[in-house]
Amino acid sequence: MHTPTAQQTVLDTLRQLSGDADAAGAALQWIEAPDTALALALVIEGTQLLLPTLRTVAADDATALGVVAPSAEVIAGLQAMQNVLNPPSSKSPPALKPLQRPAATRLQPFRGVMSSHPLYTLLGSWHWRNANAAHNPIILKAVAMVVLFAKARAQQLAAEQAGSSPIYDACTALRELVQSHPQILAERPLANDWIRIPTSSERESQVDAIRRIIEPVLRHHDLIKTAAQDDENDEDSGETYSPPPQKLRLDLGDALQIQSVTRLRTTTVEALKRSGLSLAEFDPQEEYVEWTETGEDDPLDLTPPVPKERSLAEQVLRTRALIARRERSMQLLAADWTRLTEAEVARLWQALCADSKSQDPATRETAALLGLALWTSHPLQTEDGGLCALKIFSCAQDAPQAAPRYPLLLLDRWVLRLPVRRPAGQPGYHGVDRSKARPCADAIDVPLPVVLRPVIDALPSVQRLSTPPYKTRIDAFVLEPLQQQATDWLQVHAQQTAGRLTLSAVGQWMFRRLVEQRRDHALASLATGRPHLLADTGLHYLHVPTGDLVRWIRQEQARAWRALQQADPSLGENGDAHSTSAIEPDASDIGVGAPIVPLDRTVQALAHSLDQALTHARSTPLADDALLILHNAFTQYVHALLRFSLGLRDVGQPLPHWNQIDGHHGVVLLSDKDDTAASATRLAPLCTTALEQLRVYAQHARATLTRLTPETLISPPPVLFYLRRFHGRLECIDHPTREMHTALEQVTGYTLPRNTSRHWLRSRLVQMGLSGELIEFFMGHWQRGAEPWGRYSALPARRVIESLRDPIEQLVREAGFHVVRGWA
Repeated sequence: MHTPTAQQTVLDTLRQLSGDADAAGAALQWIEAPDTALALALVIEGTQLLLPTLRTVAADDATALGVVAPSAEVIAGLQAMQNVLNPPSSKSPPALKPLQRPAATRLQPFRGVMSSHPLYTLLGSWHWRNANAAHNPIILKAVAMVVLFAKARAQQLAAEQAGSSPIYDACTALRELVQSHPQILAERPLANDWIRIPTSSERESQVDAIRRIIEPVLRHHDLIKTAAQDDENDEDSGETYSPPPQKLRLDLGDALQIQSVTRLRTTTVEALKRSGLSLAEFDPQEEYVEWTETGEDDPLDLTPPVPKERSLAEQVLRTRALIARRERSMQLLAADWTRLTEAEVARLWQALCADSKSQDPATRETAALLGLALWTSHPLQTEDGGLCALKIFSCAQDAPQAAPRYPLLLLDRWVLRLPVRRPAGQPGYHGVDRSKARPCADAIDVPLPVVLRPVIDALPSVQRLSTPPYKTRIDAFVLEPLQQQATDWLQVHAQQTAGRLTLSAVGQWMFRRLVEQRRDHALASLATGRPHLLADTGLHYLHVPTGDLVRWIRQEQARAWRALQQADPSLGENGDAHSTSAIEPDASDIGVGAPIVPLDRTVQALAHSLDQALTHARSTPLADDALLILHNAFTQYVHALLRFSLGLRDVGQPLPHWNQIDGHHGVVLLSDKDDTAASATRLAPLCTTALEQLRVYAQHARATLTRLTPETLISPPPVLFYLRRFHGRLECIDHPTREMHTALEQVTGYTLPRNTSRHWLRSRLVQMGLSGELIEFFMGHWQRGAEPWGRYSALPARRVIESLRDPIEQLVREAGFHVVRGWA
């Protein structure tokens, strides 16, 4: 290992021994030699092999590459250093021994400089592992072209101080193409050919990496051929598209005029860096969209309105609405081909009913297992059981009272008792007083459709329960391995019917129907005991009364049976000879899901206590710091109102500025869990009560700051702020202190975690029947792949906000919140 100081001495010695220090220095600068000078002999050898081709390529594109072509001084310096490194005699200077060419068996001679000196690595490695590369004119020209364009691109980026460059990616991509796909190089003999990206190629990423260093240089010198100039060569490339100007009338009265659209690309700074362009080089004419607002003042007036200052929340709302409309207009929403059709499921059900009458016990067990999986979507095998571990009880009173670890089939009530599946990372909530939270059951009785009764009655285990000697409990299945038997049965059935049934598709049929009906993965996961990846966050916040969940499952089962009858009219009526499930209704508060969702009366007691505390503070104007106490009591009330109307997270300062509140449209821009990607930033509707309360609070805050001016207040305070005396000084703080939280718990008796307002909102909105997409939009839970304004979303921002406003207003009023006055 050589230190930089020692290596610098070797380079100085090399310049002196070359006989022309200036020429050697120019050559070392041109090849961008690092201080370590790793494998310098390889680099000089590769550069000398490229010299004739470098001169030819530079002459072909003299306008763009003439400045970076190797000069006569660089060529002389390379030759001088080559003579020193490989002298005609066998004796070589001792100081230069570390610079000799490494052994051919060494795989990584450029370890340590590949990322920091990509051009240096390319010059020394393009010919090293490919013996025929030095004699292939196609490879020689491609390498020379990439080297010169990379140097020209590096000069542009250095002049603009644009930060990182795509040169490393281009050099790496070229080495891969030289080694394994030289035919792609043969298809692109000219620089303009690299601009054309192949429509379908396994090496498209490598071609695009090289394009990102060539295209900006050609564009800078106006050397790019347009589609009109090269129709024959680029007719099918699909790179440019220039439609005539068109004007569309949007549904909310906005006019969208597209002037020209060419090479649609994103315009974020990170995207520009990835594409190889700096922000100054990006041409805004590549995607120019003019949006004219005509629907607010005069719907018939198509003249552009006078520009006016808008709040940040309003700007985000309008931008998101425009993006959503454009994305929906470009969508091609095809049918989900993986979803089983009703005809396929009807044929499956006919086959299962027929096999349930078989004389073979194994066939009847397989039919019963598939029938249960089809209608319940409970997993066949889990860590604690699954349907394969099903136990059957003739009477519900014989079933264990404790929470079961495996499914139980209760014949007298005709239900399937399933253990409630908790999300993987759910906390234990130790030390939390759950007396003010909704009680949670550890099991749920899922109703079974009556059409499944004949298939279950045909089970050998059920028949053994009804014959002497009578038993109260028995294993449903004795066949091993049952899951493999079900898989084989479905394969035979698919071959006979030319279908596409699989065990996974059958097991997810009811789960997918539940999701399609309510668009809520968390709700469907609770109903089936099949936690879904998209339901992981929702399961932490959702609590559903068992009565509501059972009623919803029954409705979907009836709807599914009607759909099967429409697909196959030969299916019998809905089991008139069999009794339906007999489920005793639980108390309205008992449910399944999150264990810390506050009761409605708990939230009402909180709102009442805060209102009483504010009234008491207002009734004692002569107390010490009466105005400070009044302000903090008022702020706590408003803060609680926003928690239960906006779902504010209990982190940081969610509303740092009034600019994030748009009173005209009744929206607020929340950023209460920011990361580097701002994935939790969202728009939320302000219900009527919350909006009016914020207007009152704004007047109160202005009046308070005219009487009490904190000494540490340099900039305007956030929307919600608290005041305190600290060592005799008045301070403004963004959030309540621990002492304030403790006093608040003593006054209100609300001992649950402060973030449970989000749990309450999530659960109540589900009870009100809102779609899961709307709820996830409101909660800000889209970072797991359900972005509300993503390309595959159909959620218009304004309509979603209007759909949420009235239900949230209803919940706020039921909780006991109302508009209260402050000091002003």
